[in-house]
Amino acid sequence: MASYPGQIPAGGEDIIRIKVNTRGYGGRQLNKQVVVYTNDPDQERIALTISGAVNDLVTLSPARVQLTGVVGSDIHQTVFITGDASFPFRIVDVKATYGENIAFDLKPSLESGKNAYCLSVKNTKRTEGRYSDTLTLTTDSPAKPQLTVRVYGNIFLSPESAAR
Repeated sequence: MASYPGQIPAGGEDIIRIKVNTRGYGGRQLNKQVVVYTNDPDQERIALTISGAVNDLVTLSPARVQLTGVVGSDIHQTVFITGDASFPFRIVDVKATYGENIAFDLKPSLESGKNAYCLSVKNTKRTEGRYSDTLTLTTDSPAKPQLTVRVYGNIFLSPESAAR
């Protein structure tokens, strides 16, 4: 997103502010281009490149929950949530958007010597079908006030049940 002051008189100067959304770039290199249009016939367009390493403040492993299995079986998955050492935070709340087909539990953990959390997600759906939900984790950090974990479920009948 760019903000600009409007028209700048010939020979004048002003500030152009550019805000870059780094979501999804954690732990990777970011390269974005912005084009500034001018009325200068020698330089009608000026390309500005913004690049840099984006810190991975929080790691979710796995990044999403996939609950797949037979109706009535124990279907669950654990997500490990680890913060960068330079980014201390606490998770203060967890809510599901729907919560109809899942149960979840969050516990503090010590993962690789770092403060971390274990988020256990369990299927509660007792019939065949698919579903999706989102868990929203609220933190005490202004830099990352919310984390989201997508949950996908695919519950099916056993081959014996389907043959009946």
